Amino acid sequence: MSTQVDGLRRFVGSRPRDGWRPSDVPVVVVVGTAGGVGTSTVAALLAAATAQTGRRTLLVDCDEMVGALHRIHNVGIRHGIAALLDPNVAVNDVAVEISSGCTLLPGGEPPSARRVPFDPTARRTVLRRIAQAYPAYDAVVIDARSQLDGMLAAAEAGVRRFLVVGGCSPAGIAASYAVLKTAESRWPGITVDVVFNRHNADVAKASFDQIHHGAQHFLNRSLGFAGTIPNDAEITAAPDQPFHRCASTTELAMQQLAAALFPEVPDAVRV
Repeated sequence: MSTQVDGLRRFVGSRPRDGWRPSDVPVVVVVGTAGGVGTSTVAALLAAATAQTGRRTLLVDCDEMVGALHRIHNVGIRHGIAALLDPNVAVNDVAVEISSGCTLLPGGEPPSARRVPFDPTARRTVLRRIAQAYPAYDAVVIDARSQLDGMLAAAEAGVRRFLVVGGCSPAGIAASYAVLKTAESRWPGITVDVVFNRHNADVAKASFDQIHHGAQHFLNRSLGFAGTIPNDAEITAAPDQPFHRCASTTELAMQQLAAALFPEVPDAVRV
């Protein structure tokens, strides 16, 4: 992780610092601090909870090599986002409807496809093409996993906030701060929230306080505490369609998180 962050700092430091400007469409980039923290599950649950409010929701999987979200939802795919490097392939050719009001742009490729990792130019090209589809939606959730280059590339097309899926170990706390520092270096003032998946509320709050103290002391900024998502045995036992299988406590936590991250009520769902 430290080598990746050091490389990104050099990359970010070589680019001009732009003040953060929120995107016109509410876009949340979900980024993990390490593999295994549940970033893709959090992104899937957040998109499902947002769609259940009546918002037209786009869920984007940034992992061009494997992709987790179509597997989580147990849906077949014709193409992954890598197909968008071909200008003859439209975003709608890649899109898969996974529930009422929720559309997925999957990562990975069908088993027969040849997988080639994105270079930075390819990643930016694909994400810019995807961003052209944002106006058709009321909310966009991007799963950047634990790839900071994916997080930065996703945000270049416009973003409202980052949601960091943090850990409570010393390494997890340091990694959350590193993500925040990278985001702040590129877009000063951008909104960043931290959520803790599968952690006790008291332990999570204590961990957040440490990250927040570092942000205030060294970066002269604040960040938001997005709460905790309980450890849910139902999701572990049946990973497909997690929002429909999760416990009521998880469902409530995700509804509250969706309301906090997407406070705007589009005309389509106003009463």
